[in-house]
Amino acid sequence: MAAEKEMDQHDTPGTGAISSEAGIGPPGNNSGTLGKDPDTEARRQRFYQAAEPLFTRFGYRKTTVEDICHAAGASKRSFYDLFHDKADLFLHMMFAISEKEVLRWKEKLPAELSPTRKLDSFIELYVSHIASHPIWRDTFNNPDVLRAMGAMMGEIYFSPIVLTLGEILGAGIKSGDFRGIDPEKTLWIILSLLDSVFLLAPELYRDQDWITSRAMVDEVKSFILNGVHGVNHEN
Repeated sequence: MAAEKEMDQHDTPGTGAISSEAGIGPPGNNSGTLGKDPDTEARRQRFYQAAEPLFTRFGYRKTTVEDICHAAGASKRSFYDLFHDKADLFLHMMFAISEKEVLRWKEKLPAELSPTRKLDSFIELYVSHIASHPIWRDTFNNPDVLRAMGAMMGEIYFSPIVLTLGEILGAGIKSGDFRGIDPEKTLWIILSLLDSVFLLAPELYRDQDWITSRAMVDEVKSFILNGVHGVNHEN
């Protein structure tokens, strides 16, 4: 759900903080649209609702801007007023979907949960999200989508998936649940690991069971949780 930080020119953190507790710094450019105005987002939603079924049924490559505009009942001019191209729409649509699911998850999450259990639940959320939206795999199948993701890195820093993980890591360090990790590096290591195991590897090895395997999910969780603790632990 997030690309590796090193893939974009925005590699040097700025002075702002994604999480005041974690001290995770975003790039200096915060001109992205993930923190957008409601009117623009409402117009975008029309295209998202039209595009997702097309991407799901036909795949990214076979779905055209013309197809999306026809399904949305909108002109290409309206499309290009909102998006640079198909890849830009695809990524904004996918992050809009993940934003809703993350916020819904946070609303239901018991406040008294320890940082360890929150991180465990966060990983479960990630896996279930990928499983229910397999078109995320197109992120790694198309060079134009990867380029668009690099251009969006300033926005991704402020996406709910990144902000939420930053909050969990920051709270865990502050409470002593987690060892003295570098929160920013750890955040991107975790997201890159999850993307690699559940998005990239299933395509590389032609084995979609990676996403649905309970044993695989549990091993990845154990790997991450043991890493932030630095010792063996029990939930």
